[in-house]
Amino acid sequence: MPVSSSTLILIVIALQQGLFAGLWALAAVAGMSRRAALHWSAGMLVVALGMMLVVQRDQVPVWLGWWVANTCVVVGLVLFRRGIERFAGTSPADVEHVLVCVVTAVLTALATRAGSVWALACVVSLVAGTVLLRTALCVVRDLAGAAGRGVSLASAAPLGLLGSLLIARGVLALLQPERFGQALTATNALSVSVVLGIVASGLLVNFSLAGLVVARMVGELRHYSDHDALTGLLNRRGIEQRLRAERQRLIRHGSPYSLLSLDLDHFKRVNDQHGHPVGDEVLRAIGEILRRVGRGADSAGRVGGEEFWFLLPDTDLVGALPLADRILREARALRLPGSEVLVQITVSIGVAAATDRTESDESLMRRLDEALYRAKTNGRDRLEIAAHA
Repeated sequence: MPVSSSTLILIVIALQQGLFAGLWALAAVAGMSRRAALHWSAGMLVVALGMMLVVQRDQVPVWLGWWVANTCVVVGLVLFRRGIERFAGTSPADVEHVLVCVVTAVLTALATRAGSVWALACVVSLVAGTVLLRTALCVVRDLAGAAGRGVSLASAAPLGLLGSLLIARGVLALLQPERFGQALTATNALSVSVVLGIVASGLLVNFSLAGLVVARMVGELRHYSDHDALTGLLNRRGIEQRLRAERQRLIRHGSPYSLLSLDLDHFKRVNDQHGHPVGDEVLRAIGEILRRVGRGADSAGRVGGEEFWFLLPDTDLVGALPLADRILREARALRLPGSEVLVQITVSIGVAAATDRTESDESLMRRLDEALYRAKTNGRDRLEIAAHA
């Protein structure tokens, strides 16, 4: 029995989706966006199953080749969209997902029972296209911040293209069922064009997903290269980059900045008496204080074991001193949540303002270190202002 070109392409689609399902399963095993990759793998596997049932319609019961096959395609796309939601870190729209799957199952069951091919084509195309367009919107809306506007738009484009193609087919099947409401296995130019579009879009969608995963991995590597793993603040490398940028702003525009150097008083005693896990909790708590005190443009970093820097752009001593005083007060009042031991922490702070374009970085850091040393030797739990350059 001769096989139509559309049927051959549907077989290619099924194999394509099965291949990508396996690749995303391997990605999940490797820990690459595990929850999202598992959703994508399951979704593509279900779509592949639906496509194979479509190809086998002449050899399987009607309910299996029409109702189950078409429902599988929609369920697979819903799983795919839920994977995008998990990847973006947003709450999955599970009520909507369940409604889409239930409504599709009911409508395709009715159309199958009535033997209405055009109704099946209309329902499945419209629902599947809408799910894909909603997925594209999720990519643009929720991933622009993490992956970048350009990457998110490029990733959403094939989803939008495939969704638009399916919706166009559904509308045409509704308006002219005798011409556009035929099964995809039919031997005609329209069916061949639609399935070829699905093949191309499917490839682009998976390549786009791979691009999103790679972009996230690069972003995470960049983040970990200049952030402290324990506190989540900048590390020395990260905050020194911010310092260099502020130095250039001072030279070019005369914009002053202030730098605070904080050191936890008797921190070794905390580790010796209570253990390093409690010491780590103290460091994280100090990091939270700096985040809470900081304004939008301020930067906090952990530059040593118990030493922190706090960079205040566009801030002279008049603006820096109230913030330093607040850090002192919040550190004194610090109580570790859930801790069974009372840990009292104080900090010593040196404060230096950079206002002179000609002062070197070495001079600024020397003044800052001297101020911190005076805070330590004058009794701790206090701040000292660096001498003028």
